[in-house]
Amino acid sequence: MKKSLTTALLAATLLTSTLATPASAQKGKNKTSDGPVTLLSESTLAWSVGASQWVNLLWTADTELENVEVRVGDLSPNLEVEYPSDGEFSRLGVDGTLSPSEIDFTAVKFTTTKPGEKFATVEMSWDGEDGRDSKTFRLRLTNRLYKGDDFAILTETATATTDVANGQANWIDLDYKGIAPTTSSMKMSITTDLPVYYPQDSFTSLHHDEVLHSGEADVARVWFDPELITAGSYDLTVDIDYVDTNGKTQTTSHVVTLNVS
Repeated sequence: MKKSLTTALLAATLLTSTLATPASAQKGKNKTSDGPVTLLSESTLAWSVGASQWVNLLWTADTELENVEVRVGDLSPNLEVEYPSDGEFSRLGVDGTLSPSEIDFTAVKFTTTKPGEKFATVEMSWDGEDGRDSKTFRLRLTNRLYKGDDFAILTETATATTDVANGQANWIDLDYKGIAPTTSSMKMSITTDLPVYYPQDSFTSLHHDEVLHSGEADVARVWFDPELITAGSYDLTVDIDYVDTNGKTQTTSHVVTLNVS
């Protein structure tokens, strides 16, 4: 019996079903909801809204199945699927044949933007005596709202100068690092007695793009005119509006100490 990878991070209950097979598999003949293959995967850990997870679907068979392909279809709204190497289906992890009583796996990547129960069909097809045969299963997926910090604030202090000749040094970096699967539409504005100049007129935003992914670092910038500031230490209150990975608008703030020399 072959060993299978066990890195799937999806909460799923898999039930044999007679639902219609995915459209991508209709080219074959002798379609049937019966067959010698069994889907063994039952439950693993849930994943959070906005995140993507690779899922290992575990299979066993009563007879040898050759040239095995697995496709996912009939997806619930807000559920997307990808296959390895951007392909159109998933193959067995060990080889293309599922032998009697062995266990093998196929990898599928799921992404969703909304929490709750979702469904899809999973079809395995193989070379039969009279052409392509298949068996279809119903896949029930459960994911949860993300709970936890959305991002980390990496900037606590910054420096600026009153030297007009070195005015470019007065671009202040506000650094952030994603913790949640996604944090999007971040807009930062600063409350201070100092005149602040923003790239977007009344606010600043992330430099790379509007989405901060888990583990990704990005920066927002503001500028202080060296002719309009004086030496000293100032507390800048940075107000942030953003959309969290659960799709809700949030507001938070933090303080950056600006030292002007």
